[in-house]
Amino acid sequence: MSDNTGPNGDVHTLPTWRVILDMIHYRWKLWLLNLAAMLILIALWQIPGFIMAEFFDLLSGDASTDWNIWTLAGLLFACELGRILGIFGLINTNVPFFMNTMALLRKNLLTHVLKRPGASALPDSPGEAISRFRGDVFEISLFALWVNDILGMLAFGVVAIIAMATIDARIALLSMIPFILVGILANGATQRIEKYRRAARKVSGTVTGFIGEFFGAVQAVKVATAEKSVPSTSTRSTTSGVSWSSRIDSSTPSCARSSATPATWARVSS
Repeated sequence: MSDNTGPNGDVHTLPTWRVILDMIHYRWKLWLLNLAAMLILIALWQIPGFIMAEFFDLLSGDASTDWNIWTLAGLLFACELGRILGIFGLINTNVPFFMNTMALLRKNLLTHVLKRPGASALPDSPGEAISRFRGDVFEISLFALWVNDILGMLAFGVVAIIAMATIDARIALLSMIPFILVGILANGATQRIEKYRRAARKVSGTVTGFIGEFFGAVQAVKVATAEKSVPSTSTRSTTSGVSWSSRIDSSTPSCARSSATPATWARVSS
């Protein structure tokens, strides 16, 4: 992936779909193998339904083929074996694609940080930077694989709807109503879910930054061999200053403030 830093140090942002396409293009062979394994697995989830329909037609004497019970049993066994192979293919392509794309994103992030001026290397806090390297990289690589899941489930849904419509179109239509309602409700809750997610990420970055500063302060004290003066200094700062937990509570959005309760900090401190 190319460097997106301008001559003045500004960053040219990319749309999300472009980032996902770049991730897929980086390891396109693994992505295609993963998609093929997903489609095979989805197809072998549906084929047993048609085999069972043929079985009941055989019992009723309305079978459209000359297959006997042993042929149908052999097909079911082949489907089960194919599903196992499909899962095996997903595992053997998920992990390499996932780890390679995450390593690429983290390398590019670190390269960009090192190319920035020393006075403005990080636009946010160190805790937020750690959250970017950990959480954002994970989500981008995972979504590139979720594209295959979406395509597989879409194919599964189309085949299922066509099969149900050939049996009874009215019942097929009625069965789609709950899915449509769930989709409308989920779309309506998207903004609130995104608000909670951003608040949770902000709190996570704050806590991560505090932990890093805490251990850094401990290391600084040990390097300066000033352990004896720490108890008196910490006592004065606790009695005269504002506690860190209250600062967190004042800077935390109201939708995530319930997660930063005193009981939570008590469990962390213990």
